[in-house]
Amino acid sequence: MFAHYAWNMVLSESLYTPLQCLEVILRNSVHDAATAHFKTDRWFDLPGLLSPQEVNKVQEAKNTLVKSKKPLDAGRIIPELTFGFWISLFDVRYEKILWPWLLKPVVPNMSRHIRIRENLSKRLNRVRTLRNRIFHHEPIWHWRDLQSQHTEA
Repeated sequence: MFAHYAWNMVLSESLYTPLQCLEVILRNSVHDAATAHFKTDRWFDLPGLLSPQEVNKVQEAKNTLVKSKKPLDAGRIIPELTFGFWISLFDVRYEKILWPWLLKPVVPNMSRHIRIRENLSKRLNRVRTLRNRIFHHEPIWHWRDLQSQHTEA
């Protein structure tokens, strides 16, 4: 049994760097594209742009900075937002609000036939599930089997 745990640790460890890179690249890409489109690096504060769930996440990030006595500039707020926040921006509720303008700038090198908000949302949510399993020290060697059971249910 310990061999399974040890294998899981090594496998999980091998994914830390790619997951961290994806998270940073995704948030920076979305932020840069939104900043260019909305002509402000505080696009996340624009009234009516984000749903209440995401507005709450932005407020939580700001609260964290206030508690740490750090300035509330965009360069500090953006990294405080969770991976889940960034992935939630790919939800269908943002189909007409963000993605007609941001999809190509966010993933410019992705083939057009797969550069579709819905495809990205599904893929990113699968990565989020894997990331959460890794960061909560859950087994991942049979993660694909768990995913297929989850989608079939």
